[in-house]
Amino acid sequence: MDVVGFGLSALIAHVLTNIDNLVIMSGLILTSGKWRVVSCYLIAQLIVLGVAFRLAEGLGAQLPHFTGYLGFIPVVIGILELRRRIKLRGVEEQAAAAQVGGIAIVALFLSVSLDTFAVFAPVFADSAAEFRAAAALGATVSALGLAAVAAILERVTRGAMNRLVKLERLTPYLMIAVGFYVLLNTGTDIS
Repeated sequence: MDVVGFGLSALIAHVLTNIDNLVIMSGLILTSGKWRVVSCYLIAQLIVLGVAFRLAEGLGAQLPHFTGYLGFIPVVIGILELRRRIKLRGVEEQAAAAQVGGIAIVALFLSVSLDTFAVFAPVFADSAAEFRAAAALGATVSALGLAAVAAILERVTRGAMNRLVKLERLTPYLMIAVGFYVLLNTGTDIS
């Protein structure tokens, strides 16, 4: 049951760190095509989660006693994001979606997926194998679900888009919570 809960937590963490990707997908789909944008998003998520997993495996094998300290990464990034948002309060950013190439779309999704990497690298590194598998499955289900939602929301209204952007405000708090979890947990430690 702990493994299922851990996988569900990873699914929720992935969704919350990818709301910005969902908004970007919804906008790009209107100009660059549904399947092109969705496939670029999935490629970017495969890269981000794969690199986080490989980094975690290497750290877990070479420095098992120090992997818990990776929890500082999402805590610091979450605090910096909160600080940035406080500075930009009241300022609206509007990005125009233009016809761009597939590599540029993948690069765009990679550039806004640092939060996903920062959450999953320490979670993978500080978890036993069955918990890693549950986290990877949760993130995969989330990525596929978000891609499906973006494909369905081809003609999203401005009001619905604004609600999605508001949900993304939870991301820094999630990153801080995951970081503290990694720093303080005992149930998923490798040792």
